[in-house]
Amino acid sequence: MTTVDLEDFWPLDPALSENYWPTLEYMRTTCPVHHSNSHGGFWVLTRYDDVWRVARDYESFINSKGVSAVPFEDSRVRPVPAMADPPFQRSLRVSLDRYFSPRAVEVFEPYMRRVANELLDTFASNQSCEFMNDFATHYPARVFFERVLGLQGADVAQARVWADAMMMAPHKSASAWDEFGRWAQDLVDRRRAEGPRDPAEENFVDGLLAARFEGEPLSDLTLQGAIVNVTLGGLETTAMALGVIMHHVATEPATAAYLASPDCGRDQLMVAIEEFLRYETALPTIARVAARDVEIDGHLIKEGDRVVLFYGSGNRDEAMFPRAGELVLDRPIEENRHMTFGSGKHRCLGSNLARAELRVALEEIFARFSDITLDQPHVAYRNAISRGPVTLRLRFKEQA
Repeated sequence: MTTVDLEDFWPLDPALSENYWPTLEYMRTTCPVHHSNSHGGFWVLTRYDDVWRVARDYESFINSKGVSAVPFEDSRVRPVPAMADPPFQRSLRVSLDRYFSPRAVEVFEPYMRRVANELLDTFASNQSCEFMNDFATHYPARVFFERVLGLQGADVAQARVWADAMMMAPHKSASAWDEFGRWAQDLVDRRRAEGPRDPAEENFVDGLLAARFEGEPLSDLTLQGAIVNVTLGGLETTAMALGVIMHHVATEPATAAYLASPDCGRDQLMVAIEEFLRYETALPTIARVAARDVEIDGHLIKEGDRVVLFYGSGNRDEAMFPRAGELVLDRPIEENRHMTFGSGKHRCLGSNLARAELRVALEEIFARFSDITLDQPHVAYRNAISRGPVTLRLRFKEQA
């Protein structure tokens, strides 16, 4: 059962935040294709197969009319490539994928380690921290701003404010989008003024400026949307995932022992990270709009209807994953086709970067700290589009 009002189901309902996984399990088993009357009405899909099907059917379910579970307030700035459909989306991805390829991310790794240790240095001697503010939000932000955008020493505090506004209340975030867009435009103008640079020094912004669609350069509004879209992902996904992982570490001795074990090498750690990503999805929803009438499980979804896909629920679907409701840190990769980074043509552009950031952070944390425990009575999770701890106070011992 669930205490959430399903007739007027709303992803930002505080009751859902407190009863999150039981509610999704209840919906998945009793009303997997569900219509909510809230905020103009929309469909909610919670089974793996249904979510997988819709995410990959870009002809029947389009992105250009909205991708957030809670629609963003109208703004001139539109997030792309998220809110783009083929062929434009495909063209843009071809131009940008190389900046997030496994080879490109591998070059970032020494820098990731340096940033991780600089942040750990700030609280190591205290043997305690508020992990979300002291590490989780700063680490991926610095890596993204300084390596992906090429902004050395950038102040990311304002970007965090904008990102929080977009995640916590998308339906009231037009001003945040517009302000973030103006910041992105200033970045674009400065990069243009600098002129051509050595190809070895080019970064994501250079790729956007060089991109062409049907022979024409991208408009300034498209450039703004792409920078804001990808930056938002770079700030949110890894930060929330780190918080979730460390919450498990601090409250589950067996999990901590497994990750800290000398037998947990790089390959084993990557398998465990995939399972964390499946079990606790940091960005658990995405939306599509039906481009034509489609029937799913006997329900007619009409052209123009909004459809919210719960990746997080699909990732715990018992029909897809053995022991779906358990955190199985050595779950074989071939059994772990989770959808945390999406599915199909809109699969997350930065998934390679996020995985590497998580691995490096955990390697450095366990190399320096032991006996990591929770130092607060209860951990509340954000009632937002992204999901992770609001605060996470930890105690630990520093390794000799």
